[in-house]
Amino acid sequence: MTTNFSEHDLKELQVAKNLLENPGVAAKATNFIGMPIEKGLALLPKSWDARIGDITRSALLKASDAAIFTMKDIPGEESSNTWHKLGVAVTGGVGGFFGIAAMAIELLLLCCAQ
Repeated sequence: MTTNFSEHDLKELQVAKNLLENPGVAAKATNFIGMPIEKGLALLPKSWDARIGDITRSALLKASDAAIFTMKDIPGEESSNTWHKLGVAVTGGVGGFFGIAAMAIELLLLCCAQ
């Protein structure tokens, strides 16, 4: 099976490949910050591991549903990232303001929402 890509699509694929192969400063910082969190999670009881995984999966699915909801379905029109940027800013601000306590509250809310 052969697929013919337009020149525009090939350029977008190259940009995506470059981003994946060369993570930016934010991705590197996230990985650095995430290491101690992963080590702390490894110390939790095994029974918590599956529950945290379920909660994380649910949160990611809800986030992807929200992202898909804001996408435009108009061929040839550029998407607007305004809502996505606003969502990131709000959640980042709340998380930054409340710190690690915000994570505990978010996990608790996610548990109750299921």
